[in-house]
Amino acid sequence: WYYSGGELHKGIDFLHFRMIMNHYSRFSKRDLYPRWGQFISATYTQTPVDKGQFGNLFSTQATFFIPGFWKHHHFYVKAGMQIQRPEKYYIPINRIDFPRGIPAAVSEEFTTLGFNYSFPAGYPDLAIGPLLYLKRFRINLFYDWSYGVSVKERSVSGIVDFTGSYRSFGTEILADMHLIRIIFPISA
Repeated sequence: WYYSGGELHKGIDFLHFRMIMNHYSRFSKRDLYPRWGQFISATYTQTPVDKGQFGNLFSTQATFFIPGFWKHHHFYVKAGMQIQRPEKYYIPINRIDFPRGIPAAVSEEFTTLGFNYSFPAGYPDLAIGPLLYLKRFRINLFYDWSYGVSVKERSVSGIVDFTGSYRSFGTEILADMHLIRIIFPISA
């Protein structure tokens, strides 16, 4: 779906190309992330049927994992850049992460940088019958910064162009668990 001329329209077909390279060191069950690691992704998205309408979108994103101050603590840094060259309309997607807590919007150019420090807060090893097994609590401290050019933000008066930076920081408290004896863990 995309918004144009005061109406919602349906039917955009995308061709999405993605190349991923990664390298991780082995990690233990108590580690949240690899002690050392790199993840790099490059994408190219186009709409072949509607080429004169939407143009194309290129993005690249990288994540680097570094050991924290203590055992099982982790720093990870995430950086990304996205460039969209619209014809008449913007492709209504983002391939890189917006800062946490800020609603994502389309833009011509967008650059982001995020710093995280994650660590386990406790291992309650609590089971509530066959319904829930609570394995671990973990905490993530974060700071996200980004800069966008011609970001299409929704406001009371409609959609406005914004060029500037966004910032967010905070704490995420997560619980790793298994529900109804499903083998795959869930984080909430």
